[in-house]
Amino acid sequence: MLLTKHDIKAQLIISIIFLILVIVPASATVNATFSPDDAVVSSRLDREPVFWANVSEDSDVVWFLDNYQVASYTDICNSSYVPDVSETGNYSIMVNVSNPNGSIENQWYWVATPTPSQIMSGGSGGSSSSGSVSSGEDSKKILVKEVSMQILNKNVLTEFSFNEEENPISSLEFTSSVNAGYVRMSLEVLNDRSSFVSEDPDDKVYCYVNINPDKTGLDNKISDSRIFFSVSQKWLDENNIDADSVRLNLFSSYGWKTFPVKIMSGDNASENSHSNVTFVSTTIGFGNFAITGKVNASSDDEVVVIDMGDDSSKKSSGSDSGSGKSEDGSNSENVLDTVLKSMKELFIKRNPVNT
Repeated sequence: MLLTKHDIKAQLIISIIFLILVIVPASATVNATFSPDDAVVSSRLDREPVFWANVSEDSDVVWFLDNYQVASYTDICNSSYVPDVSETGNYSIMVNVSNPNGSIENQWYWVATPTPSQIMSGGSGGSSSSGSVSSGEDSKKILVKEVSMQILNKNVLTEFSFNEEENPISSLEFTSSVNAGYVRMSLEVLNDRSSFVSEDPDDKVYCYVNINPDKTGLDNKISDSRIFFSVSQKWLDENNIDADSVRLNLFSSYGWKTFPVKIMSGDNASENSHSNVTFVSTTIGFGNFAITGKVNASSDDEVVVIDMGDDSSKKSSGSDSGSGKSEDGSNSENVLDTVLKSMKELFIKRNPVNT
């Protein structure tokens, strides 16, 4: 079909309008920077982070908390937002910046952890519905609680870091066999055995710790797991424990499972009793952990003194040979009784009965 001059002119006008409205604006961008740089921010509830949006020209800025608009500004270049919440948990912070050049968004995740007073009082100000990780542990036993959040991607080694000084575990890392998205890992340092543990480990306990993710079913989907933790050199010295006897233990329905450790830095020969010995271990899952060390046995416990009797009893005349034989038999029985008694006393000493 032949096109008329009118048709050609109309198509030309449409092409020009398309170039103006579509192609030209697409080449323009919004020049903006955002902070913090990290997509996931963790801090105590009373130490709210400050989120910033800085734009090179006047723009409209809108802030959202968990997809609800909380602030809006027009014709500004710099804008900040401090979340005002009263409950611990995981929060989404998003900002939208728009101007004649277009629009751009940025999103953060804030993990709000309990304050010390909340931990001591047994409350966190929130519930699991607000994003917090609840282990169900007796609050009176929790000394320190930390939550670390990361994106868990399939076949990617992921590290969860912890920073509290009272927490002996500095980090946990593992590779997941599934994509789990954002995962919050909760770590609780306890002042006593967990309420969910029915027995103590065999060795002396340095610390009880609960480690739990907010998503179930990850236990059998992890590999290449490593847990980094430290033990006070002073505690090792005071309890006569060698660093190479320290172990990480995980409780299950079958009792305590012990994992070997490797010393990363420090040892029992350290001259600084205030230093820490750093270890790395592994795990097959999450739950209730205990860091333990074996107390060295006292050298006094290894000494057994046995009275073998008087040699003079073996001296007898030929005419009293029958009597001498009887005395020798009696002495042998006495020696045997002494040995058995000493062994019994040593056994009782090494295995005291707890009442």
